[in-house]
Amino acid sequence: GKTLAYLLPLLQGLHASRADDGKSSESERKRKRTGSPGIVILTPTAELADQIHSVCASLSEELSRSSSWTFDPFVTTATGSHSTNIRDQIRLLRSTPVGVLVSAPGRLSTILRTKNAGLDLGDVRSLVLDEVNFLLVDETFGPQLKTVGVAVGGGGRDVEKGDDGDDDDGGGLNGGPRYVFVTTTLPEDAIESIQTEFPSVAQLRGPRLHRVAPAVRQTLVDVSVPPTSHGARLRHQDQRTNQVAEGEEVRQDVGVLQHGRDVP
Repeated sequence: GKTLAYLLPLLQGLHASRADDGKSSESERKRKRTGSPGIVILTPTAELADQIHSVCASLSEELSRSSSWTFDPFVTTATGSHSTNIRDQIRLLRSTPVGVLVSAPGRLSTILRTKNAGLDLGDVRSLVLDEVNFLLVDETFGPQLKTVGVAVGGGGRDVEKGDDGDDDDGGGLNGGPRYVFVTTTLPEDAIESIQTEFPSVAQLRGPRLHRVAPAVRQTLVDVSVPPTSHGARLRHQDQRTNQVAEGEEVRQDVGVLQHGRDVP
């Protein structure tokens, strides 16, 4: 859900910005799209990159069945299910159309610093930092993010909206890149860091962020063991396990968490 929440409107903007491709020659269209993504998504881990790529691939496949326009997702990570050595990734970038590029800052910055890598971020319409709180907290990401920001062409500059409240051509001000910061948690230090670099950034939050849904009943089982009774507790748990295995009904006292109330 989180991925689609930001991906769908960005793809809509990308589609609008590339509508003019039909007016260009075939060679020009290929030059623009091969190794030249319109959307870049950065994640702190290869596992998250794989998840986002999976969502992109499924969406692209559905679009290809119902629309004349689709996009080409591509992932570059050093580890994960889609990882290959960096030479193979560079070779693929040189020859593969790329609409959405998903990567980790380390691998992407390494490719950008490689001579004749064939990766051009000059046509990026949107740069997404997913789980931005982790990307900002880990100091090792700092130089890598700066390399990517410079390649995109606007790292660290202010992001504003046009007079009509919308961005031009699916990107930022005057057709420049849009910066999107996504996170499931939003610590105050992360907010301050983003607002320092992008003073006009708009903050969007769900109305019931981090609250228990009214229709959801959550059951919390206390499995903590006091140090002084560790052995006795384990023997008690083993006894219950044997009872369950023999088909006996075993009741467990639990605390119920409803609508944010404390567990008794």
